[in-house]
Amino acid sequence: MLISKIQLSNLNNLSCYKNNINVGIIGGGMTSIYTAIILKQLKHINTINIIDTKDCLSGDVVDASNIDTSAKIKYYKIQDFNEAVSKTNIIALMDNVDSRISTNDPKEQFSMISNYIRDIAKKLVMTCPSAIFVVFARPVTSTLPLVSEIFRRYGQWNPSKVIGSVGIDKMRIEAMAGNLFDLDPAFISIPIVGGADPTTIVPLITRAQSLNQISREHERQLINQLKTADIDLEETNGNFNGPSMSSGVSSAKLISQIAQALTGKTNIINSIYIRSNIMPFCRFFTHEVKLGVHGVENKLPLPKVSPLALELIEQAVLNINEQCKHVNDYLDNEHIDITDKSCENLTCKLKE
Repeated sequence: MLISKIQLSNLNNLSCYKNNINVGIIGGGMTSIYTAIILKQLKHINTINIIDTKDCLSGDVVDASNIDTSAKIKYYKIQDFNEAVSKTNIIALMDNVDSRISTNDPKEQFSMISNYIRDIAKKLVMTCPSAIFVVFARPVTSTLPLVSEIFRRYGQWNPSKVIGSVGIDKMRIEAMAGNLFDLDPAFISIPIVGGADPTTIVPLITRAQSLNQISREHERQLINQLKTADIDLEETNGNFNGPSMSSGVSSAKLISQIAQALTGKTNIINSIYIRSNIMPFCRFFTHEVKLGVHGVENKLPLPKVSPLALELIEQAVLNINEQCKHVNDYLDNEHIDITDKSCENLTCKLKE
């Protein structure tokens, strides 16, 4: 099964809330389809609009729309972008295409996806700036600052509503820990800090719920296993086209949590990559936040971490800053202009 009965029950435990959340999924790979299939099973989702950036998902959307649940899946080509996103509450920005992750180098990954992210972000800022935007397109350490900076330059940036996902890493490390200790991963929760790619991600193994007395050897083993997960997958099968199934499930779990918060459910906490001042001299950072009706409601402080985690966080901060500088250099070379200078001073201020 793509998702356990326990997890699906938790996602659907919303009988007192109205199913009025509309989701837009932008992308051209099968991750978009797997995400939509999971979301279609949830009572609090009303419609799922899939915006196909590669004109290759129409058959899959028709197939998924035949699943006998109340949520509706609708298909849109990129030419119908404005109509597709105009009434959405949550926008999920995913990869343009399923692809092998042949490198862990974020700069190489960014060079392959930057123009796509730039073009979509410019469309979004013009059509639905009040929605909550969740960036899943890799490397999120770079793509979230890219989207954020484009919104800022156009005078429409709200840092509480433009967030990056580390969902697949969180899901992976909890599954890995469950396998290592022979526990049910559905009952394990491991906070994530750092950035949002294998070179910057730092799971706080020693702060995990349901795990006790973690040795340094087990901590290092799990962290190394997480950081090499993509490359390990590449080596298992020559025809492998990326972790689309696990990415779809983890994406749906995060979108569902955001939707629950929008409908009034409280005390929803998750690890999110976001504009934050929790770390000195680091503008973007992953840490736990509380979600609410306006996106990120509260940014939670870092817990006490192990010596290994502290060392990795220090390395991650340098890497995150380097990637953010690379993003700004890219945008400066693109000469993106602010089109609405009347609201620049008012809405571009950082909301700490």
